[in-house]
Amino acid sequence: MRNRIAFSAVLSIFLLFSACSAYVVPWLSLDVKTSPYEDSDIKINYTYECEERDQHCIYNLYNIVNPSYSIYGEDGIMSSTGVIDLSVLGLGEGDYRLDFSVYSEKDGEFSLLKYLDESYEFSIDFP
Repeated sequence: MRNRIAFSAVLSIFLLFSACSAYVVPWLSLDVKTSPYEDSDIKINYTYECEERDQHCIYNLYNIVNPSYSIYGEDGIMSSTGVIDLSVLGLGEGDYRLDFSVYSEKDGEFSLLKYLDESYEFSIDFP
């Protein structure tokens, strides 16, 4: 009887830890500076954790003065870590918003993962 209780306890602990370690908590991070950029050489590192493969991502850059028009963007399969290079755009002084979204794909259909959909604001102020 004592052996059964000990075995049940060990089995329960093993199952608990094996179940916890298999689950990945999804997250998204972009290293956008909160203080103003002082030049237009802007490279933003991004990282997301979702599924075990690269995901379909969409990002768009907007000038806050005209937020209905996307200045620049990308739509496609992106690796889970990378760099968004905005330096080629020659951005001027002002306030900008970068929207980044990760999508899941099943049977050719894409679905937005709302917990991996973020907007980041930043400014450029030349000295």
